[in-house]
Formats: sequence, C-alpha cells, structure tokens
Amino acid sequence: MKIKYLDEINAFSRWLTGNPIPAPARLLWYTIMQIGNETGWKDTLYIPISTLVSRSGLSSAGVRRARKVLHDNGLVLYESRGGSRSASYKIVPFPAQFVIQNAAQKAAPIVAHNEQQKNIKNIVAHNEQQTEQQTEQQTEQQTEQQTEHIYKSRVEKSRVDTLSTVERNRYIGAASIISAAMKEGFGQPSAIITEMIADDANTYGNEWCMQAMKIAVGRNVRKWNYCHGILKKWEREYDKTAKPWEIEEAKSHAGSTQYDAGTEKNHGRITGKIEKYGNPDNLDWDNLPDPKW
Repeated sequence: MKIKYLDEINAFSRWLTGNPIPAPARLLWYTIMQIGNETGWKDTLYIPISTLVSRSGLSSAGVRRARKVLHDNGLVLYESRGGSRSASYKIVPFPAQFVIQNAAQKAAPIVAHNEQQKNIKNIVAHNEQQTEQQTEQQTEQQTEQQTEHIYKSRVEKSRVDTLSTVERNRYIGAASIISAAMKEGFGQPSAIITEMIADDANTYGNEWCMQAMKIAVGRNVRKWNYCHGILKKWEREYDKTAKPWEIEEAKSHAGSTQYDAGTEKNHGRITGKIEKYGNPDNLDWDNLPDPKW
C-alpha cells in the first residue's frame, strides 16, 4: 500500500473541517498512522490493544470507542479476531480530492496564510488607532478635571483669604484641637462635629477645650459631645478666666482627705470605747451600762 504520510495528515486535517469527530478518535487515528508508517504501510496491521493504550494515552474502553468511530467513518477498518489475538486494522487512504497534488494547491494554503496575516495586521492597526483615540480622550478628560480642580482650589483660597482675622483664628484653633482629638482616639470628626469644635474653641478657648478633652479621655469617653457638656458645666459654674479643672481637682483632693480624717476619727471613738469598757470577749453583757454613743 502506497501512502504518503504527510499528505494523509494534511488530508485528515481538511476532512475534519466538515466532519468533526471526538478528540479520542482523532488521537487514535494519529497513533495508528504512526504505527503504519513505522511498519512500512502494510495492508493489514495487527496491533494489541495494550499497545494502542500505551501509545495514545487512552484507556482500553476509550480505545474501543474511538476505533468504532474511525470504523464508522471509513477511516480505519478494524476486525476483532476473538480470543487473545490482536485485532486487525486497515488504514483507508483519503480520496484524491482531499490530497494536495500540484503546486497550485500547495500554494493555496500559503496564500491563505498570507491573507490571514494581512487581516491580523489590519486588526492590530485598527486596535492601535482606537487605543490612541481613547488615550487622547482620557487625557483631555483628565486635563479638564485637573483644570477644574485647580480653579476650585483657587476660588476656595480666595474665599479663605477674605475671611476676617477672627474667623481665620477660629479655624486655626479648631484644627489644633481636632488634631489632638484624633491622636487621642476620637476618630475623624464629621462636618457637624468640626463646626462644634470650632464654636467651642472660639467660645471657651483652646485651653478649656484641651482640658475638657483630657478629662473625657481619663473617663474613657471619646466623644466631643461629652467634652462640650463639660465645657457648658464649667461655663455655668466658673468665670472664663478661671481654670475649673484645677479647682475641681483641688476640691476632689480635699474631699478625699476629709473623708480619710473622718474615718480615722470614728475609728478612734470606737477604740476608746473598747478601752473604757474592756475587751468585748471579757465583758459582763448583762450588767453593761448604756454607753450613749
């Protein structure tokens, strides 16, 4: 049997375009063709199924299903001989219309390949043009956004420059308090809280605000509303020139000292009574006079 290996492979590839078969059947066809080429294209090949399994990578059941597909499509005819004997396989060459036989036909794939490459180049060029256009549009959009941002920044700067000295100091004071509050774990203030801090700084001064915040942190409360409440209390009870935190601390210390003194005094009274009337364990409780404490 005269078979041109390369022509058959090319013919099989063209045949597949109109006759799709499962991938295992294609793999088995290539395997059988390779064995036929190695054995000199004998009319009949006797191939053990174990050989087809090892060379194709298919399972034995997969080989049986694939060879049936090849047989039904007239590509490779097989016959099971029963027992332990290997099945016989006959390769059916493709007809002339599937085989390249002249120079013109051989050139056709090259022409098609060149045409394909030309189409690819056109697609690439088109994509590059679209990319350039998109880049230009994005650049213009970014430029417009940057210009708008610069304009707004200048307008805002102009507005801030026109603020009165009092207003400017008000915001500067608020900024220092906000910075300190964030360091103490108060978190990022909202616009409303920012305005409240600015008002408190302007009304009570930075020192009062800082000390109120210090007290709130000491009580493990990190909310400016709590600090605002402390400031309002100080405003009701003290003059703006006073330092309420020092006064209250002194009062707290004095109260604690007075409490300790009272406790010691009561302890002395009890001790004195015990000394007067004796040890409670040795007292005659039936004849004990009224101590009138």
